[in-house]
Amino acid sequence: MINNYVKVGLVPAPVKKQYGREQIACLIAICLFKQVLPIAAVQALFNIQRLSYDAPTASIMWSISSRHRFVRRFPSSRRRFPIRRIR
Repeated sequence: MINNYVKVGLVPAPVKKQYGREQIACLIAICLFKQVLPIAAVQALFNIQRLSYDAPTASIMWSISSRHRFVRRFPSSRRRFPIRRIR
């Protein structure tokens, strides 16, 4: 199954039969998205992401936006989980 995602180009090929962080993140995203979207749509989303940001920047952007959504949903968590600057 994972090999099919590599063949289609959704997931970068493993290095020496081992998957790195980026590949694992792609596989998790595929598992989540394929429950509601066809694989062609997931591939289009991945292409948009790759054109917009590199993997580390996309990860930072996602974590910042996720934290903001969480705080908006649970305002009392702002004191318990302060924003820390990334250097």
